[in-house]
Amino acid sequence: MTVELLIRAIFIYYIALHGLYLFLMLLGASQHRRYQQGINFGEFRRISESPLSLPVSVVMPAYNEERNILRVIEDLATIDRCTSASAHRLGLGAHSPAP
Repeated sequence: MTVELLIRAIFIYYIALHGLYLFLMLLGASQHRRYQQGINFGEFRRISESPLSLPVSVVMPAYNEERNILRVIEDLATIDRCTSASAHRLGLGAHSPAP
């Protein structure tokens, strides 16, 4: 009888602890989604157009880039901020294929 009671107590503890973990994971995921939805690009544009914003320099390696360097430089000159879409278009993303 005491062994069954101990096993039941351990099982209830296990269920309660993992239920708490699940609740915290779901709460964190909902807060993360709410944070991501709260970011809008209008704020970034306002910051980038502010006279207090410093200019940004882009350093780009160009080893064995004879075929593509002109296109990449022209593309760099056309963007006003480096968003993930423009970085992907230029091949600057973390998942861009190696030459």
